[in-house]
Amino acid sequence: MFSMRSVAALLVVASLVAGCSSSSSSPPPQTVIAISDVHFDPFYDRSLFASLQAAPVTEWAGLFASSTITDPGTWGGLTNYPLLQRMTAALRTQQPRPALVVFGGDILAQDFASIFHFLAPTQDEAAMKAFALKTVTFVVQQIRASLGTTPVYFTLGNWDSYADSFGLLPNDPFLADTAAVLYDGFLAGAADRVTFEPTYRAGGYYAADVPGSSLVVVGLNTIFLAPQSPSGTEAAVTQELGWLDATLDAARASGRPVWLVTHVPPGGDLATTGSDVDPQGHITQPTMMLQAGPQDQLLAILAAHRDVVTAAFTGHTHMDEYRLAAISLQGIPGVTPLLGNSPGFKTFTISPDTTLQDYVSWTLDLGNPSASFQPYYTFSTAYGLAGPLASSLTALLPQLRSVPGMQAGYRDRYGSGHAPSKPITDLNWPVYWCGIALLGPDGLTDCVNNFQESTPAPPRA
Repeated sequence: MFSMRSVAALLVVASLVAGCSSSSSSPPPQTVIAISDVHFDPFYDRSLFASLQAAPVTEWAGLFASSTITDPGTWGGLTNYPLLQRMTAALRTQQPRPALVVFGGDILAQDFASIFHFLAPTQDEAAMKAFALKTVTFVVQQIRASLGTTPVYFTLGNWDSYADSFGLLPNDPFLADTAAVLYDGFLAGAADRVTFEPTYRAGGYYAADVPGSSLVVVGLNTIFLAPQSPSGTEAAVTQELGWLDATLDAARASGRPVWLVTHVPPGGDLATTGSDVDPQGHITQPTMMLQAGPQDQLLAILAAHRDVVTAAFTGHTHMDEYRLAAISLQGIPGVTPLLGNSPGFKTFTISPDTTLQDYVSWTLDLGNPSASFQPYYTFSTAYGLAGPLASSLTALLPQLRSVPGMQAGYRDRYGSGHAPSKPITDLNWPVYWCGIALLGPDGLTDCVNNFQESTPAPPRA
């Protein structure tokens, strides 16, 4: 029999998210761009590798432009220069120009260090680190050139380090080396350098003001909270979450709304869990994105500050998804097509009190080598839901369960118009639906394994 605990959890989450309100009266920008998971591959044309190493970053664009590779790649690949160019061109054409951009992490390509040492087996770690830093600098400069003075509020991804995935450590040299690049290139002076440097250098997190608004954006590093993170990060997690709690308390005291930008979302790794269902669609133990203790602490902090945090953005999955905790978490599609998805990003519209109202999802069809990023769908039109986005996403949840057309549309859009390498099927769909709002392993397992016997929650207006 289906456990009512899972249904109750979904309904509690729905009521909490729908009841969120903001506290600011200062008009912020009306349009926001959200990009994530670029995973830029400077090795895509290996004939350029030696020249790139020898040249200053200011000459890289010219070197890439000389390549005979001019198409943006195909599904399953990383982001090459032609794809990066098409993304920045799309950013450049946004009108009216947004006053801020959020970036969900992962500038560097997967296996960056391994590829470097394969191509340059006689070169040492210092050479690899220098090339990685040049790559970060190049991507930041390319994005900056497309945005004028628009600040980019960023977080770090799990490949943004000199080590393998999730290899970042507290006080890591990568943090010290990239502090100025990201502060000057992305934040463009929006943050106070004196307060930015200590927390970023220590753990890759920070808080920054949005000029002309009372809005504060927190770039939170959830890499340390993931189970893949190396040992020795426990104290850093405690310190970071304590800082987050205090930062949100201070924002509430001063009547300032906060947006959260982070990479790894809480909840299940839905692609991995969905690929492990048995012939009945059941799971034994879901793969989780974050460690249980840190995730519980993070969710408790967000629940205690749901009147303060008016928006939250996540990356990492590369998919067009969302999750519901005490606040709604907006998943940002990946620019890289690595996981079978089409390259994508989103543009959000917001009200004067910093409430997200709607979004347009953009995509690039890799089946057409000359294609550019184009609007794919508008949320309110595609799902027939208007009003604050958090409430609309909450109302969408039961409709995805009970209305076949809604479910089909969500599944089609999940990979930004192309089936992911781990696709959603009729058999594993319960993992994806339950995983939207059941972020703990027990609730997720219970919901998935009793999905077929359950009574769908009634649609909400």
